[in-house]
Amino acid sequence: MTQFRIVSLSVPKLSIMSPNRSLHLELGVQLMAHAATSGQPDLVRVISEYSSSHLAVYVVTECDSRGNTPLMHAAMSGNSEVVQAMIDHCSENGVAVASILNRPNTAGKTALMLAISHGKSADCVQVLLTNGADPNTIVASSWLSALEVAMREGHLDILRTLLAHPDIHISDRALTTISGRDCTVVLTSKALEREPDLLSRLVNGNPFAHWLADYNGGALRDIVAGKDDGFIRGILSIADQEGFSVAHRLAQGNGVALGNILAGKDAGFGREILSIADQEGFSVAHLLAQINGVTLQGILAEKNEEFGREILSIARPYWYSVAHRLAYDNGEALRDILAGKDAGFVRDILSVTDQDGTSVAHGLAQHNGMALRDILAGKDTGFGRGILSIVDRDGGSVAHWLAEKNAAALRDIVAGKDAGFVREILSIRDQSGGSVAHWLAEKNAAALRDIVAGNDVVFGRDILSILDQDGTWVAHWLAIYNGATLRDILARNDVVFGRDILSIRDQGGRSVAHWLAADIGSSLREILAEKDDGFVRDILSIATPEGHTVASYLAEFNGVALRDIVAGKDDGFVREILSIPDQDGQGRTVSDVLFDKSPDVLRAIAPDRFARYPAVGASVA
Repeated sequence: MTQFRIVSLSVPKLSIMSPNRSLHLELGVQLMAHAATSGQPDLVRVISEYSSSHLAVYVVTECDSRGNTPLMHAAMSGNSEVVQAMIDHCSENGVAVASILNRPNTAGKTALMLAISHGKSADCVQVLLTNGADPNTIVASSWLSALEVAMREGHLDILRTLLAHPDIHISDRALTTISGRDCTVVLTSKALEREPDLLSRLVNGNPFAHWLADYNGGALRDIVAGKDDGFIRGILSIADQEGFSVAHRLAQGNGVALGNILAGKDAGFGREILSIADQEGFSVAHLLAQINGVTLQGILAEKNEEFGREILSIARPYWYSVAHRLAYDNGEALRDILAGKDAGFVRDILSVTDQDGTSVAHGLAQHNGMALRDILAGKDTGFGRGILSIVDRDGGSVAHWLAEKNAAALRDIVAGKDAGFVREILSIRDQSGGSVAHWLAEKNAAALRDIVAGNDVVFGRDILSILDQDGTWVAHWLAIYNGATLRDILARNDVVFGRDILSIRDQGGRSVAHWLAADIGSSLREILAEKDDGFVRDILSIATPEGHTVASYLAEFNGVALRDIVAGKDDGFVREILSIPDQDGQGRTVSDVLFDKSPDVLRAIAPDRFARYPAVGASVA
């Protein structure tokens, strides 16, 4: 019996007549499987040579528990020479090769499908196709085609090999299989050779170009690269039933790809694409401004200022401009677009208004005050004054909007500027007569404090003395809305300044000290703390035209604060304060009011005086 050694196994010649036929078959299949997985085409030839013709078919077609033949194992290993040797073995022994190649395993996968999914070798796939493997085979369990598997796995060389087959069918499922950019470009380009109108054809209910824009914008970019402007314009303008174009889809999902497509194109082409509007008038430029402002910035950077002005001024019907959209959603991008531009261009863009009369500058003030701050930085005070003074339909200036929405940005804008400029900005009035300083006093008093702190006493007095149309001073608004901030402002200045500010009267004759006493007595207490008796006496004695003093206001609204103010003072001072007349025509004193409103406080301050009251409301003789 002839002997030969292969992979450390001594194997007798295989024969259908051998009494050990089952053993020979098992060994033959094992050796053929080993040849398949180890990549030994010579071993296949040896097995073929020493096998009887009757047994030859079994060593190639015998299946393992999963239905995989040695040929399938060879296909999975990706060794084209082994695959070809097995195919030759079958052919030489009269086996129908096509039936072997297209036979599925228990999972419904043929040798070709296994070679594709394992992705080891495009040459192996080519050998199978050349010898009759069906390029349009479908996996029964998943209904995936060979093309779909190659796309899913991202096997570019194998995909090219499949597409080179003249009988390959490119289905819509294959076209819409999610894959890498290169695979999608190769498949779509091949499909376009067969079907030039593919990009506009409906696939899954939408034009195919829309699917590409949504799922693989980079592939769409590469597909149209090098095409003439008319072709690209036609593709980017393809709209779905809602009027949403391919360009809109790119702007929404892959702005960088859209930017790449427009790069190097002339201004007219760029203007056409960015101006494409959906059914609601929402342009491609609007969508970029909302979602990908950096890309829009890059597109505009390539073109001249006139192009930038046109694009930023594109207005959605009855709505807002592209510049507004940037101000709302991408203020930093708008800032960068305007950087380095001349003052006239920047002024034009910031002054663009929507249908409600709201300027781009207002939009920045509301949504990104720091970006507006950066835009104004380095500009002269005349430019800054012009922008901050722009008013909306209701008379609210940009400075007012900053005071309400981003006071820190307003503070930074006026920081370091001369007092005259700052005074002008803080004095701008809305239609109701409320100045910017009034808005700061109500909304962001800390910023007002910081602005005043950076200037001299005269400036502080001027700002706190600004009147609204109702005759209410800024100092009064601070007393109402933020007495603690007023306290801080006064603490940084001398007693003369403090006396002047606390003595400011509104149209009704009530002083700032009265407002503090009525609303936030604790702040007045802290302002007067550690001041000398003369100062405290002066403030507490300030009277309204009707004769109601600050002390009587404290006695009525905040007796505890009055108690703390006189705490530690000598008896003569306390007696003097309690004896201040409340000139209301009834001859009452602060002591009387305190007894009526806070008798326990009077008992604590002056127990002897409290004891002299026979009943609530009685006056001291």
